Amino acid sequence: MLRKTLSDTGPAPGRDKPGPSNKPKRIDKAELYRRIRHDAETENLSMRALTRRHHVTGRTVKAALTNPEPPARKPLPRRPSAIDPVQHLIEPLIENGHRPTEIWTRLMDEHDVSISYGLIRLYVHNQTTR
Repeated sequence: MLRKTLSDTGPAPGRDKPGPSNKPKRIDKAELYRRIRHDAETENLSMRALTRRHHVTGRTVKAALTNPEPPARKPLPRRPSAIDPVQHLIEPLIENGHRPTEIWTRLMDEHDVSISYGLIRLYVHNQTTR
């Protein structure tokens, strides 16, 4: 009763120190595959028991039991840049010796392109230092 009256006498509700998490720590996939194969060989566990123990899907367990190493990750496709749509306009201007400020101004005025000056400057710098 007194604790409710004097709100600053105890810890705020829900503000207790966090305890240890029940979530397993993340390990790299090669180590996970090794552990799954080890458990399957030494303890003769079923697929279902391996999925529960290692918190993975049956597909992962099957892959770990058939392949010694996990498959390599697929490379991500290149993300399009803001420069890509106007690159064909910028290249001739760089070849003619225009400075980034001039290129930016011409893109804005003549082609009605909205692009940052910093991006143009970086692109011109990268093209001229090659």
